[in-house]
Amino acid sequence: MGVVLRITKNNKIISESGLKSKKGVVDLTPQNITDLGNNFSIKHTLKWEDYMDTILIITKAYDNQLVTYTRQVAEWIITTQSSGKGETFTVYVDGHLENSERFGYKELVQQNEVFENHLKFWTPRLIYKNPEIFHLIVLLGGDGSVLFTSWLFQTYVPPIVPFHLGSLSFLTPYPFEEYQKYLHPIFNGGKPRIALRMRLSCTIYRAVEDTKRQSTCQAKQCAITGAIWTRRAKSDGKDVRGKWQLMETEWMKEHLMKGNEEPVTKTDEEEQDEADHTHAISCCTTVPCETFQVLNELVVDRGPSPYMATLELFADEQHLCTVEADGLVVSTPTGSTAYSLSAGGSLCHPCVPAILITPICAHTLNFRPMLLPHTCIIRVVVRATARSTAYCSFDGKYRVELKRGDHMTVTFSRFAVPTVTRTGTNFDWFESLQKCLMWSLRQAEQKPFVVVESNKRKRRKPSPLSTGQSTPSSESSEHVLVCMDQGEDPKKQKPKKEEEYDEGFELVPWTTEELERDIMSLNEDET
Repeated sequence: MGVVLRITKNNKIISESGLKSKKGVVDLTPQNITDLGNNFSIKHTLKWEDYMDTILIITKAYDNQLVTYTRQVAEWIITTQSSGKGETFTVYVDGHLENSERFGYKELVQQNEVFENHLKFWTPRLIYKNPEIFHLIVLLGGDGSVLFTSWLFQTYVPPIVPFHLGSLSFLTPYPFEEYQKYLHPIFNGGKPRIALRMRLSCTIYRAVEDTKRQSTCQAKQCAITGAIWTRRAKSDGKDVRGKWQLMETEWMKEHLMKGNEEPVTKTDEEEQDEADHTHAISCCTTVPCETFQVLNELVVDRGPSPYMATLELFADEQHLCTVEADGLVVSTPTGSTAYSLSAGGSLCHPCVPAILITPICAHTLNFRPMLLPHTCIIRVVVRATARSTAYCSFDGKYRVELKRGDHMTVTFSRFAVPTVTRTGTNFDWFESLQKCLMWSLRQAEQKPFVVVESNKRKRRKPSPLSTGQSTPSSESSEHVLVCMDQGEDPKKQKPKKEEEYDEGFELVPWTTEELERDIMSLNEDET
């Protein structure tokens, strides 16, 4: 008997036991998205609840054509669709479009007052602070827009309906021309399949000098969310410790937070509640400083240096190898068709729980691409004796330098990226391989073998040097194998000159009656 978790409007989890799913398929809930480790083997569907009424549209605000499409979709959703309670949907679009003449927000408000209350604008800070207020993401763009959406939502990600408006669009199977055909069933009781795409959590650790160890900070990580909290440790015998603060990247501080806003801290009660779900992080020689969630891959390379990158690779604190190469790609199954594939990595289905490690132009022949289980903790260390530093990038964004002695840990992220499939995860993935990567396409097919019968032999022309008469060859049947194009009529083949052959054949395909007669004759001979 299965257990299904349902979420109320206030995001409270209610367990309803005694519910059994059909064919192992369950409804998608926020709990499934934020606990991917326990939901790899479960198939999910998107069920539109009555309280869901907030839609987020993500697109390129600087693309004039996409701005027009964004207005078209937002206007259609607000004016024609409604929630299960009959309420008008609230649509959020990019904040840069508020003053855009092409989008025409003021014009929409003048035409219909409903847009004033139900057409709003999102900012990165709003998404960072309140990702749970959105119930569905309508994405207009290509693969880069999907990666940008994953970059905005560093924790919980709402279900994404990706429409194809990019160049390659490997991750966007929906054609934009039929957006009404696909969105209307979702809002009215349809249950499309969901693909939970795995992400990686990457944390940078900076090396600390021996003279500064006493003033380093303490750090701990939550086992449920993966968030890292830090605070300063004791120094010179004096207790100068402050409250635990959430570790945020420089990109978040610059683009998501206000200049004078205080960092997120924990109260004493919250510390006590999460004490059972956290574990301490060693800060003896390194200190965690930044963490990222990536959907495609993490790339560690030599950067502008002319020397090879010298890296130490560990898995679960076991040394795997010393990497001497141009770089290293640590990829998810979703990213197996991106940089990892170009570097010689293997294709991996997005539902396979694995971490792909692919070298970039390795100096030695004994280092080859690997697939490791998603439970492994990968650690990439820049050797203290390396000739140069290394650089790392996350989904092609925010390039960071790793100095000598720094290292990075890569772990499985519990926050999945749910994408709505068009006809199923398997079909969409194989179709993308064939359409985008030209998978298994061949210009010329190999010709098949066809069994033919020769029942006539032609006489050989006498040689002018020969004095004797040539004896005619005896007439007999012979079975031979020849290679002909499919559908080609052997009788219409152009005969070659008689001088070119010692023997000529009249090609006649086997018939069913002849095959049966020969088989019966063989059986009679054996008896």
